[in-house]
Amino acid sequence: MIGTEWELETKNSILFFEEVDEKLYKVDRCLSQWFLAGKFRKIKGLILGNFRGLKTSNIFAIIKEMIKVTFPVVYCPYLGHTKNKITLPVGAKVKLNTYNKSLMLEK
Repeated sequence: MIGTEWELETKNSILFFEEVDEKLYKVDRCLSQWFLAGKFRKIKGLILGNFRGLKTSNIFAIIKEMIKVTFPVVYCPYLGHTKNKITLPVGAKVKLNTYNKSLMLEK
């Protein structure tokens, strides 16, 4: 949706990504588009969900090649298209605590 009226504003947000059965080069291309559009600038955190068929470490390596990671990055295998998934409401205010590995919805 980059370049459309539905483009997401990512400033001060916590992003989450997941993908299902996609080739690594296609995920790389998607992340490159987000990077080139400035979507990683001024984010507060990044959650990597389930990338069924890929290693999450490879996804993080792609991100580290593109940008200097200055925000917390966490992995949660229960985000995405999995049997026992966690639903994250888009646009909700949350608090990410990497020390105790929690993500809390705020009122």
